[in-house]
Amino acid sequence: MSPEQVQGDPVGPRSDLFSLGAVLYEMLSSRRPFGRGSTVDVLHATIREEPPPLGDSVPPALASLVERCLAKDPGARFQSARELCNALDALSGATAGEARRAVVEHRKSVAVLPFRDLGSAGDSEHLGLGLADATITELSQLRSLLVRSTSAILRYQREPVDPQQAGRELSVDAVVDGSFQRSGAQLRITVRVVSSRDGRSLWARKIDASLDDVFRMQDEVSRSIARALEVELTSSDEERLDLRVRAAAPPGKAYELYLKGRVHLLRGNFGELLIAIDWFEKACQADPGFAPAWAGIAAACSRVAFEVQTEGNWYERAVAMCDKALALDPNLPEGRYVRGYLAWSSRGGRTSPPGWRAAGTRSRWRCR
Repeated sequence: MSPEQVQGDPVGPRSDLFSLGAVLYEMLSSRRPFGRGSTVDVLHATIREEPPPLGDSVPPALASLVERCLAKDPGARFQSARELCNALDALSGATAGEARRAVVEHRKSVAVLPFRDLGSAGDSEHLGLGLADATITELSQLRSLLVRSTSAILRYQREPVDPQQAGRELSVDAVVDGSFQRSGAQLRITVRVVSSRDGRSLWARKIDASLDDVFRMQDEVSRSIARALEVELTSSDEERLDLRVRAAAPPGKAYELYLKGRVHLLRGNFGELLIAIDWFEKACQADPGFAPAWAGIAAACSRVAFEVQTEGNWYERAVAMCDKALALDPNLPEGRYVRGYLAWSSRGGRTSPPGWRAAGTRSRWRCR
Protein backbone atom coordinates (compact mmCIF):
# COMPACT_ATOMS: atom_id res chain seq x y z
CA MET A 1 0.00 0.00 0.00
CA SER A 2 1.04 3.58 -0.60
CA PRO A 3 2.61 5.80 2.11
CA GLU A 4 -0.55 7.91 2.34
CA GLN A 5 -2.66 4.79 2.85
CA VAL A 6 -0.30 3.52 5.56
CA GLN A 7 -0.72 6.83 7.38
CA GLY A 8 -4.50 6.86 7.04
CA ASP A 9 -4.61 9.82 4.67
CA PRO A 10 -7.08 10.09 1.76
CA VAL A 11 -6.16 7.93 -1.24
CA GLY A 12 -6.91 8.15 -4.96
CA PRO A 13 -5.74 6.81 -8.33
CA ARG A 14 -2.15 7.83 -7.63
CA SER A 15 -2.16 5.49 -4.62
CA ASP A 16 -2.96 2.62 -7.02
CA LEU A 17 -0.07 3.71 -9.25
CA PHE A 18 2.27 3.42 -6.25
CA SER A 19 1.07 -0.16 -5.74
CA LEU A 20 1.58 -0.91 -9.43
CA GLY A 21 5.08 0.56 -9.16
CA ALA A 22 5.81 -1.96 -6.38
CA VAL A 23 4.66 -4.78 -8.65
CA LEU A 24 6.81 -3.51 -11.54
CA TYR A 25 9.81 -3.22 -9.20
CA GLU A 26 9.43 -6.85 -8.11
CA MET A 27 8.95 -8.04 -11.71
CA LEU A 28 12.22 -6.38 -12.72
CA SER A 29 14.32 -7.31 -9.68
CA SER A 30 12.75 -10.46 -8.13
CA ARG A 31 12.62 -8.64 -4.78
CA ARG A 32 10.10 -6.40 -3.08
CA PRO A 33 10.92 -2.70 -2.89
CA PHE A 34 10.21 -2.52 0.84
CA GLY A 35 10.72 -6.15 1.85
CA ARG A 36 11.52 -6.45 5.55
CA GLY A 37 11.30 -9.05 8.31
CA SER A 38 8.01 -7.92 9.83
CA THR A 39 4.86 -6.07 8.82
CA VAL A 40 5.78 -3.14 11.07
CA ASP A 41 9.18 -2.83 9.39
CA VAL A 42 7.59 -3.01 5.93
CA LEU A 43 5.16 -0.19 6.77
CA HIS A 44 7.96 1.93 8.24
CA ALA A 45 10.11 1.43 5.13
CA THR A 46 7.18 2.31 2.88
CA ILE A 47 6.84 5.69 4.61
CA ARG A 48 10.47 6.56 5.36
CA GLU A 49 12.90 4.69 3.10
CA GLU A 50 13.71 4.51 -0.59
CA PRO A 51 13.90 1.13 -2.37
CA PRO A 52 17.35 -0.14 -3.40
CA PRO A 53 18.34 0.88 -6.97
CA LEU A 54 17.17 -1.55 -9.63
CA GLY A 55 20.72 -1.92 -10.94
CA ASP A 56 22.48 -1.86 -14.30
CA SER A 57 20.40 -4.72 -15.76
CA VAL A 58 17.35 -2.43 -15.99
CA PRO A 59 17.42 0.35 -18.62
CA PRO A 60 17.78 3.75 -16.91
CA ALA A 61 14.59 5.12 -18.48
CA LEU A 62 12.57 2.16 -17.17
CA ALA A 63 14.17 2.44 -13.73
CA SER A 64 13.24 6.14 -13.62
CA LEU A 65 9.66 5.30 -14.56
CA VAL A 66 9.37 2.82 -11.66
CA GLU A 67 11.01 5.29 -9.27
CA ARG A 68 8.44 7.89 -10.25
CA CYS A 69 5.62 5.45 -9.49
CA LEU A 70 7.15 4.83 -6.05
CA ALA A 71 7.57 8.50 -5.12
CA LYS A 72 6.50 9.21 -1.53
CA ASP A 73 4.69 12.38 -2.61
CA PRO A 74 1.58 11.52 -4.71
CA GLY A 75 2.07 14.73 -6.68
CA ALA A 76 5.45 13.48 -7.94
CA ARG A 77 3.97 10.28 -9.42
CA PHE A 78 2.24 9.82 -12.75
CA GLN A 79 -1.11 11.57 -12.51
CA SER A 80 -3.17 8.90 -14.28
CA ALA A 81 -2.99 5.33 -15.52
CA ARG A 82 -3.15 6.63 -19.10
CA GLU A 83 -0.08 8.78 -18.54
CA LEU A 84 1.79 5.76 -17.16
CA CYS A 85 0.64 3.56 -20.07
CA ASN A 86 1.87 6.11 -22.57
CA ALA A 87 5.25 6.20 -20.85
CA LEU A 88 5.51 2.39 -20.77
CA ASP A 89 4.55 2.07 -24.43
CA ALA A 90 7.05 4.75 -25.35
CA LEU A 91 9.86 2.70 -23.81
CA SER A 92 9.04 -0.38 -25.90
CA GLY A 93 10.58 -0.30 -29.34
CA ALA A 94 10.29 3.43 -30.03
CA THR A 95 13.12 5.80 -30.84
CA ALA A 96 14.03 8.46 -28.27
CA GLY A 97 12.11 11.09 -30.23
CA GLU A 98 9.05 8.88 -30.54
CA ALA A 99 9.21 8.11 -26.82
CA ARG A 100 9.23 11.79 -25.88
CA ARG A 101 6.29 12.51 -28.17
CA ALA A 102 4.26 9.53 -26.92
CA VAL A 103 4.63 10.61 -23.30
CA VAL A 104 3.49 14.20 -23.83
CA GLU A 105 0.87 13.70 -26.52
CA HIS A 106 -2.62 12.31 -26.02
CA ARG A 107 -2.97 9.03 -27.84
CA LYS A 108 -6.18 8.60 -29.79
CA SER A 109 -8.50 5.80 -28.66
CA VAL A 110 -10.93 3.71 -30.67
CA ALA A 111 -13.47 0.90 -30.28
CA VAL A 112 -14.55 -1.49 -33.03
CA LEU A 113 -18.21 -2.52 -32.83
CA PRO A 114 -19.37 -5.95 -34.04
CA PHE A 115 -20.06 -5.78 -37.78
CA ARG A 116 -23.78 -5.98 -38.53
CA ASP A 117 -25.09 -8.65 -40.91
CA LEU A 118 -27.42 -6.95 -43.40
CA GLY A 119 -28.40 -10.21 -45.07
CA SER A 120 -31.81 -11.78 -44.59
CA ALA A 121 -30.58 -15.30 -43.78
CA GLY A 122 -28.86 -14.25 -40.55
CA ASP A 123 -26.54 -17.27 -40.64
CA SER A 124 -23.28 -15.30 -40.63
CA GLU A 125 -23.24 -14.03 -37.05
CA HIS A 126 -19.72 -15.40 -36.64
CA LEU A 127 -18.51 -13.08 -39.38
CA GLY A 128 -19.84 -9.97 -37.64
CA LEU A 129 -18.01 -10.54 -34.37
CA GLY A 130 -15.09 -12.26 -36.09
CA LEU A 131 -14.41 -9.32 -38.42
CA ALA A 132 -14.55 -6.91 -35.48
CA ASP A 133 -12.24 -9.11 -33.42
CA ALA A 134 -9.76 -9.40 -36.30
CA THR A 135 -9.82 -5.62 -36.82
CA ILE A 136 -9.15 -5.09 -33.10
CA THR A 137 -6.18 -7.46 -33.31
CA GLU A 138 -4.85 -5.58 -36.34
CA LEU A 139 -5.29 -2.12 -34.79
CA SER A 140 -3.70 -3.32 -31.55
CA GLN A 141 -0.43 -3.59 -33.47
CA LEU A 142 -0.28 0.22 -33.41
CA ARG A 143 1.31 1.55 -30.25
CA SER A 144 0.19 5.02 -31.28
CA LEU A 145 -3.44 4.00 -30.78
CA LEU A 146 -5.43 2.78 -27.76
CA VAL A 147 -7.90 0.05 -28.79
CA ARG A 148 -10.71 -1.34 -26.66
CA SER A 149 -10.61 -5.12 -26.29
CA THR A 150 -13.13 -7.48 -27.87
CA SER A 151 -14.59 -8.30 -24.45
CA ALA A 152 -15.53 -4.62 -24.07
CA ILE A 153 -17.69 -4.63 -27.22
CA LEU A 154 -19.47 -7.99 -26.78
CA ARG A 155 -22.51 -6.30 -25.22
CA TYR A 156 -23.19 -4.58 -28.56
CA GLN A 157 -23.29 -7.80 -30.57
CA ARG A 158 -27.03 -8.43 -30.73
CA GLU A 159 -28.59 -5.02 -30.06
CA PRO A 160 -28.39 -2.09 -32.50
CA VAL A 161 -26.58 0.88 -30.98
CA ASP A 162 -25.80 4.42 -32.02
CA PRO A 163 -22.02 4.58 -32.65
CA GLN A 164 -21.68 7.96 -30.95
CA GLN A 165 -23.47 6.65 -27.85
CA ALA A 166 -21.28 3.54 -27.80
CA GLY A 167 -18.18 5.71 -28.12
CA ARG A 168 -19.18 7.76 -25.10
CA GLU A 169 -20.01 4.66 -23.07
CA LEU A 170 -16.60 3.17 -23.93
CA SER A 171 -14.77 6.50 -23.35
CA VAL A 172 -13.04 6.51 -26.75
CA ASP A 173 -12.37 9.23 -29.30
CA ALA A 174 -13.95 7.31 -32.17
CA VAL A 175 -15.84 4.16 -33.07
CA VAL A 176 -15.42 1.86 -36.06
CA ASP A 177 -18.92 0.95 -37.25
CA GLY A 178 -19.11 -1.84 -39.84
CA SER A 179 -21.68 -3.89 -41.70
CA PHE A 180 -21.57 -6.61 -44.35
CA GLN A 181 -23.67 -8.51 -46.85
CA ARG A 182 -22.73 -11.99 -47.96
CA SER A 183 -23.39 -13.92 -51.12
CA GLY A 184 -21.59 -17.26 -51.06
CA ALA A 185 -17.89 -16.50 -50.67
CA GLN A 186 -18.34 -12.86 -51.70
CA LEU A 187 -18.66 -10.06 -49.17
CA ARG A 188 -19.65 -6.43 -49.46
CA ILE A 189 -18.27 -4.69 -46.38
CA THR A 190 -19.00 -1.12 -45.34
CA VAL A 191 -16.73 0.47 -42.74
CA ARG A 192 -16.90 3.95 -41.27
CA VAL A 193 -15.17 5.78 -38.45
CA VAL A 194 -17.47 7.94 -36.30
CA SER A 195 -16.39 10.67 -33.89
CA SER A 196 -17.66 10.09 -30.35
CA ARG A 197 -17.64 13.82 -29.68
CA ASP A 198 -20.02 15.04 -32.39
CA GLY A 199 -21.08 11.96 -34.38
CA ARG A 200 -19.27 13.09 -37.55
CA SER A 201 -18.20 10.47 -40.06
CA LEU A 202 -14.41 10.73 -40.21
CA TRP A 203 -13.92 8.10 -42.89
CA ALA A 204 -16.08 5.63 -44.78
CA ARG A 205 -15.52 3.02 -47.43
CA LYS A 206 -17.39 0.23 -49.16
CA ILE A 207 -15.30 -2.81 -50.02
CA ASP A 208 -16.16 -5.79 -52.23
CA ALA A 209 -14.02 -8.79 -51.40
CA SER A 210 -14.03 -12.54 -51.21
CA LEU A 211 -13.28 -14.46 -48.02
CA ASP A 212 -9.87 -15.16 -49.53
CA ASP A 213 -9.15 -11.40 -49.58
CA VAL A 214 -10.42 -10.42 -46.13
CA PHE A 215 -7.22 -11.26 -44.23
CA ARG A 216 -5.19 -8.91 -46.46
CA MET A 217 -7.92 -6.28 -46.60
CA GLN A 218 -7.74 -5.69 -42.85
CA ASP A 219 -4.28 -4.15 -43.14
CA GLU A 220 -5.55 -1.54 -45.59
CA VAL A 221 -8.56 -0.82 -43.35
CA SER A 222 -6.33 -0.44 -40.27
CA ARG A 223 -4.07 2.07 -42.00
CA SER A 224 -7.10 4.01 -43.24
CA ILE A 225 -8.58 4.12 -39.73
CA ALA A 226 -5.28 5.43 -38.37
CA ARG A 227 -5.22 8.17 -41.04
CA ALA A 228 -8.83 9.10 -40.29
CA LEU A 229 -7.94 9.56 -36.62
CA GLU A 230 -4.86 11.58 -37.61
CA VAL A 231 -2.62 9.05 -35.89
CA GLU A 232 1.01 9.32 -36.96
CA LEU A 233 2.39 5.80 -37.34
CA THR A 234 5.79 5.32 -35.74
CA SER A 235 8.50 3.26 -37.40
CA SER A 236 7.62 0.47 -34.94
CA ASP A 237 3.97 0.62 -36.00
CA GLU A 238 4.89 0.35 -39.68
CA GLU A 239 7.16 -2.62 -38.97
CA ARG A 240 4.43 -4.50 -37.09
CA LEU A 241 1.88 -3.95 -39.85
CA ASP A 242 4.38 -5.04 -42.49
CA LEU A 243 5.07 -8.26 -40.58
CA ARG A 244 1.33 -8.94 -40.42
CA VAL A 245 0.93 -8.35 -44.14
CA ARG A 246 3.80 -10.69 -44.98
CA ALA A 247 2.16 -13.50 -43.01
CA ALA A 248 0.68 -16.07 -45.36
CA ALA A 249 -2.99 -15.33 -46.00
CA PRO A 250 -5.16 -18.41 -45.40
CA PRO A 251 -7.74 -19.58 -47.91
CA GLY A 252 -11.19 -18.19 -47.24
CA LYS A 253 -12.52 -21.50 -45.97
CA ALA A 254 -9.82 -21.79 -43.30
CA TYR A 255 -10.27 -18.18 -42.27
CA GLU A 256 -14.03 -18.52 -41.83
CA LEU A 257 -13.56 -21.67 -39.75
CA TYR A 258 -11.06 -19.75 -37.65
CA LEU A 259 -13.51 -16.86 -37.13
CA LYS A 260 -16.17 -19.33 -35.95
CA GLY A 261 -13.70 -20.66 -33.42
CA ARG A 262 -12.87 -17.14 -32.21
CA VAL A 263 -16.55 -16.37 -31.53
CA HIS A 264 -16.95 -19.47 -29.34
CA LEU A 265 -13.63 -18.80 -27.62
CA LEU A 266 -14.82 -15.32 -26.65
CA ARG A 267 -17.96 -16.74 -25.02
CA GLY A 268 -15.73 -18.75 -22.76
CA ASN A 269 -17.69 -21.45 -20.88
CA PHE A 270 -16.56 -25.08 -21.04
CA GLY A 271 -18.98 -26.13 -23.77
CA GLU A 272 -18.11 -23.11 -25.92
CA LEU A 273 -14.38 -23.76 -25.47
CA LEU A 274 -14.79 -27.34 -26.72
CA ILE A 275 -16.71 -26.07 -29.76
CA ALA A 276 -14.00 -23.47 -30.36
CA ILE A 277 -11.31 -26.17 -30.34
CA ASP A 278 -13.31 -28.15 -32.90
CA TRP A 279 -13.57 -25.17 -35.27
CA PHE A 280 -9.88 -24.30 -34.86
CA GLU A 281 -8.92 -27.90 -35.63
CA LYS A 282 -11.01 -27.77 -38.80
CA ALA A 283 -9.24 -24.53 -39.77
CA CYS A 284 -5.87 -26.24 -39.25
CA GLN A 285 -6.97 -29.12 -41.45
CA ALA A 286 -8.04 -26.69 -44.18
CA ASP A 287 -4.69 -24.84 -43.95
CA PRO A 288 -1.99 -26.47 -41.76
CA GLY A 289 0.20 -23.37 -42.18
CA PHE A 290 -2.31 -20.91 -40.69
CA ALA A 291 -0.61 -20.02 -37.39
CA PRO A 292 -3.54 -18.16 -35.70
CA ALA A 293 -5.65 -21.33 -35.83
CA TRP A 294 -2.99 -23.28 -33.89
CA ALA A 295 -2.80 -20.39 -31.42
CA GLY A 296 -6.57 -20.59 -31.10
CA ILE A 297 -6.37 -24.23 -30.02
CA ALA A 298 -3.66 -23.25 -27.53
CA ALA A 299 -5.79 -20.42 -26.11
CA ALA A 300 -8.85 -22.64 -25.68
CA CYS A 301 -6.87 -25.52 -24.14
CA SER A 302 -5.12 -23.19 -21.70
CA ARG A 303 -8.44 -21.81 -20.49
CA VAL A 304 -9.82 -25.32 -19.99
CA ALA A 305 -6.66 -26.24 -18.06
CA PHE A 306 -6.82 -23.24 -15.73
CA GLU A 307 -10.55 -22.62 -15.42
CA VAL A 308 -12.34 -25.95 -15.85
CA GLN A 309 -10.29 -29.16 -15.71
CA THR A 310 -7.02 -28.89 -13.88
CA GLU A 311 -6.43 -32.60 -14.41
CA GLY A 312 -5.69 -34.16 -17.78
CA ASN A 313 -3.32 -33.05 -20.53
CA TRP A 314 -4.95 -29.72 -21.41
CA TYR A 315 -1.95 -27.70 -20.25
CA GLU A 316 0.56 -29.85 -22.15
CA ARG A 317 -1.60 -29.66 -25.26
CA ALA A 318 -1.80 -25.88 -24.95
CA VAL A 319 2.00 -25.66 -24.78
CA ALA A 320 2.41 -27.91 -27.82
CA MET A 321 -0.12 -25.96 -29.90
CA CYS A 322 1.47 -22.65 -28.86
CA ASP A 323 4.89 -23.92 -29.93
CA LYS A 324 3.39 -25.00 -33.26
CA ALA A 325 1.86 -21.56 -33.85
CA LEU A 326 5.08 -19.70 -33.02
CA ALA A 327 7.16 -22.07 -35.12
CA LEU A 328 4.99 -21.05 -38.08
CA ASP A 329 5.01 -17.34 -37.17
CA PRO A 330 7.41 -16.22 -34.39
CA ASN A 331 5.88 -12.71 -34.43
CA LEU A 332 2.26 -13.86 -34.02
CA PRO A 333 0.69 -11.68 -31.27
CA GLU A 334 -1.92 -14.32 -30.41
CA GLY A 335 0.81 -16.94 -29.95
CA ARG A 336 2.96 -14.68 -27.80
CA TYR A 337 -0.04 -13.82 -25.65
CA VAL A 338 -0.82 -17.49 -25.01
CA ARG A 339 2.81 -18.25 -24.22
CA GLY A 340 2.81 -15.45 -21.65
CA TYR A 341 -0.50 -16.70 -20.21
CA LEU A 342 0.93 -20.20 -19.81
CA ALA A 343 4.15 -18.93 -18.27
CA TRP A 344 2.24 -16.71 -15.83
CA SER A 345 0.34 -19.67 -14.41
CA SER A 346 1.46 -21.71 -11.42
CA ARG A 347 2.02 -24.69 -13.72
CA GLY A 348 4.28 -22.57 -15.89
CA GLY A 349 6.51 -22.21 -12.86
CA ARG A 350 6.71 -25.91 -12.07
CA THR A 351 7.66 -27.38 -15.42
CA SER A 352 9.74 -25.98 -18.22
CA PRO A 353 7.65 -25.75 -21.40
CA PRO A 354 9.55 -26.44 -24.62
CA GLY A 355 11.47 -23.40 -25.87
CA TRP A 356 11.39 -21.59 -22.53
CA ARG A 357 14.07 -21.01 -19.91
CA ALA A 358 14.06 -20.02 -16.27
CA ALA A 359 14.28 -16.32 -15.36
CA GLY A 360 15.64 -15.51 -11.93
CA THR A 361 15.36 -17.69 -8.87
CA ARG A 362 11.61 -17.82 -8.37
CA SER A 363 10.66 -20.49 -10.91
CA ARG A 364 9.28 -18.01 -13.43
CA TRP A 365 9.55 -18.50 -17.15
CA ARG A 366 9.97 -16.22 -20.10
CA CYS A 367 10.21 -16.63 -23.85
CA ARG A 368 13.65 -16.86 -25.42
